Parts: sequence; C-alpha cells; structure tokens
Amino acid sequence: MSVTTDIWGDDIRTILVQSWHHQNAWIDAVAGLKILKKDYFVVVLANGTTRLQLDLVYSSQLSFHALFSSQLLGFTKPDPKMYQKVLELLNLEAKECIMVAAHAYDLRAAAKIGIKTAYIHRTTEDPEEDMQQVRKLSFEETVLTGLAPNGGLYIPTFIPKLPENWKEDWQGYSFVDISVAVLSLYISRDELSEQELRSLVMKSYASFRHPEITPLKKLEDKKYVLELWHGPTWAFKDVALQLLGNLFEFFLQRRNEKNPKIIEKLTVVGATSGDTGSAAIYGLRNKANISIFILHPKDRVSPIQEAQMTTVTDANVHNLAVKGTFDDCQDIVKALFADTEFNAKHHLGAVNSINWARILAQTVYYFLAYFSLRRAIGEDVDVQFVVPTGNFGDILAGYYAKKMGLPMAGKLGVATNANDILARFWKTGRYEKADSSPLDDSPSMQPAAGSSDGKQATQDNSGVKETLSPAMDILVSSNFERLLWYLAYVNVPEDESDRRGKAGEIVAGWMNQMKSDGKVEVPASVLETARQDFCAERVSDEQILTSIQSHFSGIPSYVVDPHTAVGLFAAERMAQHNGPSVVQVILSTAHPAKFSEAVSTALKETPNFDFEGQIMPKEFNGLLQKERRVVDVESADVDLVKSIIEARV
Repeated sequence: MSVTTDIWGDDIRTILVQSWHHQNAWIDAVAGLKILKKDYFVVVLANGTTRLQLDLVYSSQLSFHALFSSQLLGFTKPDPKMYQKVLELLNLEAKECIMVAAHAYDLRAAAKIGIKTAYIHRTTEDPEEDMQQVRKLSFEETVLTGLAPNGGLYIPTFIPKLPENWKEDWQGYSFVDISVAVLSLYISRDELSEQELRSLVMKSYASFRHPEITPLKKLEDKKYVLELWHGPTWAFKDVALQLLGNLFEFFLQRRNEKNPKIIEKLTVVGATSGDTGSAAIYGLRNKANISIFILHPKDRVSPIQEAQMTTVTDANVHNLAVKGTFDDCQDIVKALFADTEFNAKHHLGAVNSINWARILAQTVYYFLAYFSLRRAIGEDVDVQFVVPTGNFGDILAGYYAKKMGLPMAGKLGVATNANDILARFWKTGRYEKADSSPLDDSPSMQPAAGSSDGKQATQDNSGVKETLSPAMDILVSSNFERLLWYLAYVNVPEDESDRRGKAGEIVAGWMNQMKSDGKVEVPASVLETARQDFCAERVSDEQILTSIQSHFSGIPSYVVDPHTAVGLFAAERMAQHNGPSVVQVILSTAHPAKFSEAVSTALKETPNFDFEGQIMPKEFNGLLQKERRVVDVESADVDLVKSIIEARV
C-alpha cells in the first residue's frame, strides 16, 4: 500500500503559496504603525524570503522604516544570531529596543539577549504555550504601567502561601520587617534584592509619626481600631503611596542609569475624592523625571484635603479641580490610559488603587494587626476586619491577606455609606450604579440624613450622593473588578483548558455590560462565593453622626473621622452574626481633623468640646491660609485635560 502527501495538485499549491504574498493587515495595525513611526524607528524582523516580506508590506499597506528577513541575514528565528545581527546593522544596544510579536518563542529568544518584549496574544497562535506563563509581567512593569493595555487591572499570577513557620518567625517583626517578608513573596529577588527592598521600605515609612506605623488601639474587649493615619497627610493612603512613589523613583533611576542616552520620564495621573490626591502628591513631590497630575471634583473634598493638595507648589505637581464628580475624574483618568497614543507619548503611570503595588502595600497592616492582637489577648485570635470602603482597594488587600493564609474567623466586613453599590451587590447579586431595588428598612439601610455642612444629603444628576464621608462618595468601585475575576475563576469548571483566560472573558463581559447598561447581575453561584468571604452593611449620615457621638462619649473617649465612623457603626451590626470569641478590628482611615465639618456637627452640643484645642494637629495650623496652585477644569472633558497635561510636561 503506497502513501502520498500530494493532497493537492501543483496548481492549487501554487495558489496557496502565492496567497501568502497578498494578506490583509491585522485590525488597527496600519494605524498603530503610523503612530509608532512618529516617535520610534520601526523594523520588520521575520522568517521567510525577502520577496515574501516585501509583498506582504505592500499588499497590506504596512509602513516600516526597515525590513530584515531570514534570507537576508542568513539565520532563522529563534536563533539568537538573527537578533544580534540586526542590532549590529542598526548600531543599537539590546536595551534600546523592544520587540513586539505574537509568538512567545520569538520573544523569549529576544529577551535572552536583553531586548525588551511585548506579547500580542492571538487565539489562533501558540496553541502549545502555557498562557499563564506567557502573560506574566514583571513587578517593575506592573508598577510603571499601572493599567493593562486593554483597560483591565493586573492581578498576580497566583496568590502565594505563607511560609510554614510564619507565625513563629514573624511574631516579633516590626512593620518594616513584615513589609519585607510579605512583599518578598510577590517580588522576585531578580527584580529587587532583599537589601534594596528593605531600603525602599525604610525610606517610605521614615516620616510616619508613630513607631509602629499602623498602631492598634483598644476600644472594648472585642473591638479595636487600626489607626492607619500616622503618615505625612494623616490618611491611610500614605501607607501605599509613600512606597509607590519610591518604587517609581527607584525603577526610573535604574532604567536611566542603564541607558543614559534615553532618559525615561513618567507622567503620573490620578483621580481623588480627597485623600489619594494629597498622599500621592506627598509621595511624588520633587521626584526626578516624574510629573504628577491629580484630578479632584471641585468643591467636593474637605477644606483640609483641598488645602493639602493645592498648597504643594513643587514644579512637578499639578492639581486639576474638575467641575463634576469623583466618578467623572476617575473616568477621565481611565480614558487617558486607554488612549494608546497619548499613553505612549507621555509614559503614563497610575497612583490610584488600580495600581497593583498599592494593594500589595496595604496587605501588610493586616498582618501587623494580627500580631498586635495576638500579643494583646493571647495566642489564638479569632479576628474580623471591618473596612469602610468606596473603591474596594483597602478591603481587597485584606482579601489577599486571607487567601495567603492569614487567619480570619469572621467574614471581611464591607462598610459603605449612602453610595452603597457594594452593599447592594452582597444583598442582591446586582452590581449597578442606580438603586433599582431598595434595601430593607433596617436601621443601617435608612437614607442619608445629612451632609458635610449639616444639611440634607443631596444627589446630583450623576447619581452620586454627597455625604458626610466624601472619600466614599462614588458610583462604581474600581477595584471590584479584581474580586470579580476571582469569583468568576472559582465558578469556571476545573477541567477548562484555559481556566484563567475563561475567567477573564467572563469578567470582561460583565464590565462591558456595566458600561453599556449601568448594571450587571451575577449568577447565584458567584454571589454565594462572594458571601463566603464577605458581608456588607450600609450606613447613613445620621448613623455616622451617632457613631461619632457615642465613641466620643465612651470610655475611653475616642474621636473618629466620618469614614471610620461608618466602619464602627457597620461593625456593631456585623457583630450580631459573629461567634462569642470573634474580635473585630475596624480600619481607621483618616485623622478626624481632616473632616472638621462632620466631627463638629456631631459634637457641637457636647459640653466642653473644643475642636481646635482637642483635635486639630499643630501641623494643620495656617494650612488653609497658604498660597495655592490649582487649575480649574470647567467640564469633565478628557480632551480638555489632555491639553492641560500637554502644556505642562
């Protein structure tokens, strides 16, 4: 019996071969190359004959500065000699180049000789590749890019487990020691040595006013607060943003030292409802080769928050007061990152909690609180963390800590204000901007009864309610997308060949539906998974005032800001569902002086209460009278913001 490989005749095979010479370009390839050619020297490096490559370029209307084929060079990829020959002919060093390809083997070979790489995934290519490994991004790249090219958020390839003897080994650790131990589980020693990481951590927290950085304070036998506001701007955002600023500076400096011919700069853009802006500015002020632009909603942050931002007059700091809401500011920032041409031109960096490094830095204080609690009440601790949250970043850090192996007997407590998209999700399974199905009439579900000026809470055309806790006045929680991925992943069948990719597709579908319809409803199985790790409560402005009053009148007397008050009030309701051994730790996110209107409104009838004398730190004296620098943006227009950035970098 004879076997033949001649399936087609010569005429058919000739047509098939010739068709390779007349292919259409990938979607957006022509426009993308035109953009790249404005600032970069763009080269084709391909296997095959020179005639084939030229015909492809002409037929697809692709535009390059130069073309190299394996026929011309005498080598075939992934032979390292092919890449090295091109570098010699162009008189370039490997570190001056980046290779973009749809084949992982190609990029691996280029990376081995020092060329930077960018992988374009096509579902028809690389069927034998482990996509989980191919998609991996270095910690440095994750920090400096902030947001993925497709607009998604970065998550770690896997959540590392704690070392076997971590309880014994870490029990005497300081905040710096725990930071190094936790961060080292996510950051390769090839990127940051232990000495480099320790130096960055020590530098980041040297300006904090308390030796424990984030001390634990006892209010009752079963209730503690974790004070996160001992940094330079008196808010919890300092913990992450002091470190992030130093990471930006370190990575840029290292890159520029390696390649002094091409100085790399970073344009940091961020949106703030108050505390992120000042913390980011203090973390990045006067940093070399970094410009920072912070957008805040005009007249929607507290006077202290606004002053902390706008009185910083360093040349690299730019404050933009946008006529709109925090969500408007956040949408503008996301649009800037999604604009590939603008992003590439200005090398945008992110300081909002969309940047993975911020979430990672915040996991540390959950561990510190755990060990502080063990020392205070004994070896075995049943703890529940309750977190006032709007953007879901602070509590997401707790979720990562739990999945790493930090013991938590109680569910993570989500505490929201009247802008309660998160509380509604855990009740209904619907993630939606507008409240189409009001919650029940229980005390914590009542409408907001006041605002930061003591008047009735108001709702503008965007749907955002102005409350006593303005840092949580948001419609959509940007970090919730990360949790949705884990919820989707758990509910993808284990025999799915690309389980991670499938989870990503599901979340992308949910987020696209959210953009188009303003809401998405997850399957019952997904909601049940979410309820295994979290519970949620909504707190009104009236209840915020009650919480501030009751804790000031308690023993010990303790003054809290309105956001911490949200957490404390929610914790009381959550405690009803806890076992008798559970101890609650409520995250205290800001010093009360940052929200003087809310605190003064709550305590104005209290005898002998003196806000200036009892609460106001001396560092705030004269702050409101200092010189300011701010740009007013008259509408929430991304093009208007682009023009402002263009004029100042």
